[in-house]
Amino acid sequence: MISGIQVKGSGFVQTVDYLEKQYGAKVLGEILEQMPADGAKVARRALVMGMYPVEHVGELLDAIKVVLGPDDPDINFKINLAAAKASFSTLYKVFFRLGRPGFIISKAASLFGRFASEGRLTVVEKEKNGVLLRLTGFGYQHPE
Repeated sequence: MISGIQVKGSGFVQTVDYLEKQYGAKVLGEILEQMPADGAKVARRALVMGMYPVEHVGELLDAIKVVLGPDDPDINFKINLAAAKASFSTLYKVFFRLGRPGFIISKAASLFGRFASEGRLTVVEKEKNGVLLRLTGFGYQHPE
């Protein structure tokens, strides 16, 4: 069932790039073959600035888990870390080097709407070495 919630294509692009660089075109092909045809088409052709059904993100993560999960239980963490590193602009990197990650976190909450058509990300608690965020109004939950 398609919820109507849309997410930015940058996540697809960065995930597919990471998988191809780390595991090769053959493994990426195996992952995409595990997805329903519509989701695989989005994963292959997504544009960074495009908006796509959130359900396809879940399909891609499920396919990754099927192909790589048994051998690499931390694969989703690695993919998200690579995406975060690729997404940080030089300006944000400077703030991290200056020891001001709180600035980045506050921007993440205000920028969430650029990456999803629904929902709100708020900072609940900010500490020197961590943050607690709350996502509300996001009407999709991956069935797992």
